[in-house]
Amino acid sequence: MAASIVSSERLADDRPVLEARDVVKAFGPNRVLDGVSMTVRPREAVVVIGPSGSGKTTFLRCLNHLESIDAGTIHVLGEPVGYKESDDGKLKEEGPRTVARRRRRIGFVFQRFNLFPHLSALDNVAVPPVKVLGVPKDEARERARELLARVGLADKENARPSALSGGQQQRVAIARAMAMRPALMLFDEPTSALDPEMVGEVVSVMKELAEDGMTMVVVTHEMAFARSAADHLVMFDGGKIVESGPPEQLIADPQHARTRSFLSMLHASHA
Repeated sequence: MAASIVSSERLADDRPVLEARDVVKAFGPNRVLDGVSMTVRPREAVVVIGPSGSGKTTFLRCLNHLESIDAGTIHVLGEPVGYKESDDGKLKEEGPRTVARRRRRIGFVFQRFNLFPHLSALDNVAVPPVKVLGVPKDEARERARELLARVGLADKENARPSALSGGQQQRVAIARAMAMRPALMLFDEPTSALDPEMVGEVVSVMKELAEDGMTMVVVTHEMAFARSAADHLVMFDGGKIVESGPPEQLIADPQHARTRSFLSMLHASHA
C-alpha cells in the first residue's frame, strides 16, 4: 500500500476525537435532531444511514458548525466547536475567527463537490492550506501533488473542474479536505450526485482512508463500504439514533423495525 496520507497529529492518545452529547436542533417547530449522542475514537470509521429527513445531514453540519445547535454539546479533540458553555449551562456562539480556527481540524466532503471552477485540480487542493494555515506555497503544491496521485489523479493536476467527471471532481474534493490535515473527516453522501459507474472510484478512495486510520463519519447508503470499512453502523430515524452496532451484526440481524424496513428498501433498490 502507498504511504499513508492520513495525519496522525493530535491523535497520540485514545481520547475521543468526537463527542456529541444530547444534541438538539430545530427549524421552527420541526425538531430535526432530538437528543443525538455519538462518540468516535481515533482511527474509527462510523457510517450513518437512515431515510431522507431523518437528521443525518443536519447532524453532520452541526458537527462542523455549519448549523448551530439548540442544546447539547459537541466536542472535537476535547474542545467545543462553534460555541462555549456559560456558567449557567447555556450555549454561547463564538466569533467567526474562533469558529474558523476550530473548524480547521474537521474536513468536510459534500454531496456536491464545491470546487473552485476557475482553479486547476492542483490549485483547488493547494490553495486552502496556503490561505487558511499559512503553509508555504511550494510545500502546499508538493503535498497537493502527492494527494492527487493518491486519489488516482496525478495526470489531472492542470485540469479545471469542468474538464473532470463527477467522480474525478469528488476525488479532488477529498484530496482538498485531506490537504488541511484534519483530525476528523465528515462525508455527506459523497456518491449521491454521481452516475453509478463513478461510485466505485470514490468509494475505493474512502475505503483506503479508513484502512489508513482516518477518523471519519460517513453518511452514505453504500452498504458495501459499510461492511468492508466501517467500525460502527448507526441508523437515524426521526432525529434520533434508533440502533447502532458493528455493521455485519446490524445488517444481518437488525433489532429495530425501522432499521429492518430501511435495509429491506435499500436491498430492493439495488436488486
